[in-house]
Amino acid sequence: MLQLPALENKDLINEAEKRGIKVQKDLNKIENENTNREIANPQTLWKVYKQDVTDIAKKHCRESRAKISKCIELLKKDLHQIMNHPDIDIDKSVHINKAFLASELAHLEKTQACCYVTTER
Repeated sequence: MLQLPALENKDLINEAEKRGIKVQKDLNKIENENTNREIANPQTLWKVYKQDVTDIAKKHCRESRAKISKCIELLKKDLHQIMNHPDIDIDKSVHINKAFLASELAHLEKTQACCYVTTER
């Protein structure tokens, strides 16, 4: 089970690719050296690979959700301060800042919602 944004993360994909190349080399080694299947089993290698990649993805997604939540919290605080600004009705820059913060907040909330949508096999 992976979160959709994780599938677009280049670092995560690169790490999975590195692990995949290692498994591929290990599988080739088993085949070329006629290694005893009790010592090195392709199914076991594949199972370990899948678990490693899943663990890496879960860690990444947990960290991403925490960062997004913290940013949302800070943006809400800033937006609240701007809404209570004494010059909100007079100063155009306050309105611009308010619009910008509201836009950023909406974007992050949408991103956060995507983080909870998961793909299952």
